[in-house]
Amino acid sequence: SAMDTKGFQPGMRLEAVDRQHPSLICVAEIKQVDHSGRLLIHFDGWTDTYNYWCDPKSQDIHPAGWCEAHGLSVTPPNNIPFTNWSSYLVQNRLTAAPVIVFTPAQSEGLTSGGCLTPSSPTSTSAPSSFKPGMKLEARDRLYPHLIAVATISEVNAREKKMLIHFDGWTSKFDYWADFDTEDIMPVGYCRRNGIDLQAPKGESSYSFSWDEYLQRERSHGAPEGAFVPRHSTKIGCFQNRMALEARDRRAPNRFGVANIAGVKEHMIKIEFDSHSEAAYWCEKTCTDLHPIGWCRQAGVTLSLPSGHFGEFHWNSYIQQRGTRAAPDHIFTMEQRKVPRQTSFCVGMRLEAKDRKNPSLVCVATVTKIRGLQLLIHFDGWTDKYDYWCEQCTPDIHPMGWCGMHGKNLQPPKGTSSSSFSWTTYLRSVGAFAAPEELFEAHQIS
Repeated sequence: SAMDTKGFQPGMRLEAVDRQHPSLICVAEIKQVDHSGRLLIHFDGWTDTYNYWCDPKSQDIHPAGWCEAHGLSVTPPNNIPFTNWSSYLVQNRLTAAPVIVFTPAQSEGLTSGGCLTPSSPTSTSAPSSFKPGMKLEARDRLYPHLIAVATISEVNAREKKMLIHFDGWTSKFDYWADFDTEDIMPVGYCRRNGIDLQAPKGESSYSFSWDEYLQRERSHGAPEGAFVPRHSTKIGCFQNRMALEARDRRAPNRFGVANIAGVKEHMIKIEFDSHSEAAYWCEKTCTDLHPIGWCRQAGVTLSLPSGHFGEFHWNSYIQQRGTRAAPDHIFTMEQRKVPRQTSFCVGMRLEAKDRKNPSLVCVATVTKIRGLQLLIHFDGWTDKYDYWCEQCTPDIHPMGWCGMHGKNLQPPKGTSSSSFSWTTYLRSVGAFAAPEELFEAHQIS
C-alpha cells in the first residue's frame, strides 16, 4: 500500500538482517528511499560495505524492538553505546520507523506502539523465531555423519516442532524436529567449526557460499539466538591421546585405528595411525566416532596402522603406544550403537551392470540384503536378471555415474532413454537413491 512505502523516511531506525552474516539482526538506519519506495539499509557504526537495497516489504527488516519481542539479541551499533532502543533513540535524538508502516509479517509480536501484544510470545519464546522458508544447517538422520543445507518448510508452534527439508532433495529425507534439538544449527555453524557442509543437490560443497546462496534464493538464515547452545561437557571428557575407532572420510566405508590429537570446546581432532593426511576435526557427538571394539561387533573390517601385520589386538597396541582407550561412557548412545552390517537399505536405487548383457548399465533396486551382500533387481524387468553381489563389487554405481562417464543408462523397461530423469523417476516411485558415500572409490571413478 501507499502507507507501506511512503511511511518510511531517511534517517529512521529499525532492525535489519545483515545479509553478509545472515544469522545477525542489527540496529540499522534507512539511508535512502528511492522513487519506487525501495530502502537503502545502513548499519549504525559500520562502513557502507554492508549496505544493501531492499523492498519495503522484505522479511529482512523489522521494527525496533522486534528482536526483544521474540527473545533474540539485536546486534548493537559498532563503537556506539547501546543498552536498549528507548535510551538509544532519546540520547541520539533519533526516530524509529513506526510499526504501522511495516507489514504484519515484519512486525509480528508488536503493537503499533512498539510493545508486546498480549498474545505475543514472552522472553521464553525464542522457538517462535523459526519461520517457514528460513535456512539452516541440519543433520541428515538417515546418514547422521552428514550435515546439509536445509529449509524450514513448516512450523508447528503449538508442539514446538518444525519440518526440515534438505535443499535440492526430495521430501523422502524430510523430518520433524523439535525446536531445541541439536540436529539443527544456524547458518555458518559448519564453517566456524571446521565441519564439511553438504551443499544443495547439484551444487559443489567445495565452492558453496551461504551469502551467495541466500541472495539467490531471496531467503535468510534462522536467527542464531533461536537455537539451543551446543553442549560440550555432558557428552563426556575426551582427551588427547585417547584411542578409538573412526571413519576415514576419504573412503567413507573404511574405519581405522585412530587417536585424539586435539580438543577445543565441543570439537576434537581425529588422526589415523596409518595415514596422517586423513586427519579431520569433528564434533564430539559425531557419529563417525566409536569406542574400540565397535568394528568387530559391527562386522566391519578395521583398517590397521601402517607396518602392522598379523592379528591386531587393541590391548597390546595401546600398551605399546602408551595411550589409553577412550572409555565407552563418554560416547553418545548413537556412537556406541552397533548398526546392521551394511548401510544400504532395501528399496534404494542405483545404477548396475546387467551381468547377462555386460555392456549395459541399468536403473536398479536393492531388493534384499544378506550380511554385506545385496540382491540387485532391474526396474521394470522380471527377476530372472536379478543377482547377488558384494557391496564392494565394481558392477554397481551411484545415481548419475553413467552421465558422469558419458555412458548410456538403460532406463526401466517401458521408459524412453531420451526422456528419463533420475529426479523425476525417484519422485514418481517414492524412492530414494543410494547415497554416493556408501560406494567405494572404484565404484564412483
